[in-house]
Amino acid sequence: MEILGTNAVDYLTPLVAAHIDSINLDELRNQEILPIPKAS
Repeated sequence: MEILGTNAVDYLTPLVAAHIDSINLDELRNQEILPIPKAS
């Protein structure tokens, strides 16, 4: 981080924010349940 002249929080915050903004919550809410059989 010294080479970039920043700290980890300042470097990672915009990356994490961009990733969170890219998530489509409607798509996640409407996912089908996987047909995983119950273990006996």
